[in-house]
Amino acid sequence: MSSIKAETENLERLLIEATGNLDPAEAIDESDSRYVDCAHVRGEEGILVTKIGEAILKACKANSKPKTYLFSGHNGSGKSTELKSLEKTLNQKNLFTIKIDALETLDLEDPDYIDILFVIASEIERQMREKNMPLSQNLMYTIENWFSEVISEKTTNNEISAGVEAGVEAGAKVPIIGKLFAKFMGQLKYSSNERKTIRRKIEPSVSQLMGFINNMVIEAEKILKNKNFLGMVIIYDNLEKMKLAYPGDRESMIGRSTHETIFIDNYHHLTGIRCHKLYTVPLSLVYSINHTRLGQLYDDAYVLPMIKVCETRSRDPYEKGIDTLLQVARKRMDTERLFANHDLIKEIAIFSGGNVREFIRILRYLVEAALPGDIPFKEKDIQFTFRRIIRDYETSPSDKDFELLARVYLNFSISNDSEHFRMLNNHFIFAYVNGETWYDVHPALQGVLKFKDALQRMKDANNNGKSTSG
Repeated sequence: MSSIKAETENLERLLIEATGNLDPAEAIDESDSRYVDCAHVRGEEGILVTKIGEAILKACKANSKPKTYLFSGHNGSGKSTELKSLEKTLNQKNLFTIKIDALETLDLEDPDYIDILFVIASEIERQMREKNMPLSQNLMYTIENWFSEVISEKTTNNEISAGVEAGVEAGAKVPIIGKLFAKFMGQLKYSSNERKTIRRKIEPSVSQLMGFINNMVIEAEKILKNKNFLGMVIIYDNLEKMKLAYPGDRESMIGRSTHETIFIDNYHHLTGIRCHKLYTVPLSLVYSINHTRLGQLYDDAYVLPMIKVCETRSRDPYEKGIDTLLQVARKRMDTERLFANHDLIKEIAIFSGGNVREFIRILRYLVEAALPGDIPFKEKDIQFTFRRIIRDYETSPSDKDFELLARVYLNFSISNDSEHFRMLNNHFIFAYVNGETWYDVHPALQGVLKFKDALQRMKDANNNGKSTSG
């Protein structure tokens, strides 16, 4: 084999390995060789997940009132990775942790608090059973009878087996209630008509549903303590991805949003479950005028800061944050062979805005279509990839959005209104918590022509105003 052919095959192998390691949606924990601890470059609040874990552990040991925490941050900021580490830590501390993924259990385009409660009930039953600690038949029969009365659902094995959804196989080891839960879980996620019917039937009796959930928790914790567990913790991840909508007036975006309806208007249901809980919530809710209210309704609302790649209220590079993202790249690919120099990776770090998922996505764009002859990557390759990211964003904002974004860019701040909250949710604006809260426009949007035009108009208007006043 010639040396040229061997080198080509080696580079192809490096590209394939890098592609396999660059899944933006993959959450990992500290046991993964690719894990990088980013807490020290997230600002002073970077260790919040550790604090949550310690608070829950102390509360369990003190046998005090169950706590309910809210946890937020930008999509891709690393929340799921942090929560995966929290789950592992709690399990190591003898806490039975039930982690639920909203992406797998809910239709996030049409969320409702009843769906969340139902999923929690289902997951308590399922996970206790699958860990060989099933809840008592008497309690399960009581809940089955409630279904028959409230939802008018027959509970014969043949009928339930025919309706089992969500990949749960019917079998002798799965009790009727487990099959019922599986069936309705599927309907809540995949069938709009059935979802509305279930909600309409449960809503008048939601206090009974809450009672059943708490009876399940009480019984589960008795079983768990006999197995040397300190208690139960529920972590509901990816709820922050639920759609921001204003059902009362969708056009003008006024009235109560879906976020407010679930987490504020129905907080007593989410906090009323008698075990420790953590719900992820949309960033726009935490940074809204409801922030103080959330602090009153829940034990605390935490925000996982973005990785700091620029100085506070500045666009001057923050080298420690950039170097941390460079470590993320090194853990996933052979940066020495694949890049002409490390300054190119630093450009990518800054362009990502400190969002880990965005950073990994850009790296993946680079390697997935590359050929061995393209290696090492050069400045032209980086700029080509940046233009691809810019195209992803340039058609999404409206002309009005670009005017608002220009103001955010100049002032590093946002207004507490639905337009800015929507842009936070859509990643048009990034929020940073580095000593103080400040905001900036996604670097990709800064490269869009309409943004540049809006920014220039605003600068011209500001300069004309100064000239007139002078």
